[in-house]
Amino acid sequence: MEGVKAFGQMCIEHSTNPLPRQRNEDCIELRLITKGIQIYRVDQTELSFSGGDLLVIPPRARYSTGNHPQYKHTYFQLKIASGEEHPLLGLSPSTARSIRAYLLSLNAYRYHGNALLAEILTDALRFCTTSQPRLRLRGQGELIRFLFSLEDLIESASPQRAPNIDIAFRYINDHITEEICLQDLAALSKCSLSHFKRTFVLQSGVTPMYYINWRKIAFAKRMIAQDYSITEVATALGYASPAYFATVFKKITSRTPSMYKSLIDIELRKQRHVSEDLYESGAQGE
Repeated sequence: MEGVKAFGQMCIEHSTNPLPRQRNEDCIELRLITKGIQIYRVDQTELSFSGGDLLVIPPRARYSTGNHPQYKHTYFQLKIASGEEHPLLGLSPSTARSIRAYLLSLNAYRYHGNALLAEILTDALRFCTTSQPRLRLRGQGELIRFLFSLEDLIESASPQRAPNIDIAFRYINDHITEEICLQDLAALSKCSLSHFKRTFVLQSGVTPMYYINWRKIAFAKRMIAQDYSITEVATALGYASPAYFATVFKKITSRTPSMYKSLIDIELRKQRHVSEDLYESGAQGE
């Protein structure tokens, strides 16, 4: 398609290997997160994203997920004119300039979209990847609709949580080493269990159980880095067994706790090696 460098989807349902550091020289990239909580680092800024969030990566920005895994998302790269202007999806030059100028004017990396924005982009990808010219043209139209809808449908920050659901978030964060029951969270939020689950997903993009496990695993990483054993970590966080803890850990991070521990050890050895080299070079210069 004219002016589009890449358009695709990460279709996996579970976490996969981290995205290595990279940079787009001549295009702006948009990633619509559709599942899980994902951590991205853009230049020196690290941000967390959940379902419905939009990541906007400007040209020449360096980005990766660091040591964090990837989850399901849709992405596309839009060419930014350099010198000679690129056509864009059959639009007039003035309209193409207007769309590119708007995208380049966005002054944040993270935006909050909504279900309609996700539906438009999903339809655009579905139709664009067919072999039928008529449907491909429809997909191009949906992509144009997506670009024209951005200004109206995204917000620079996630909307404020409903007060009753915010109580549940605070309780989870304050009692992360305890067993957390969804029925108790619903009672704290003063709503039925089904309403609580539905509202939690709308507010955060993930289920309450996923968020609880994500927070527990974040805590587990800190404990592993402090040389606690896998059994000690599993027990401290209230998991039924080290084996079940390892299963959840891998689902969230794409690595087993042992693999994560090995990564930390490698990084520590690298840091010690660099420190020793700096010390030796400093001693030689005296």
